Amino acid sequence: MQVIIKKCVSVVFFSFIFFYFL
Repeated sequence: MQVIIKKCVSVVFFSFIFFYFL
């Protein structure tokens, strides 16, 4: 469960950075 949460947070964080620089 911890790994899934960590993965979701990582994906959301990456998406935020991607759209920020877009």
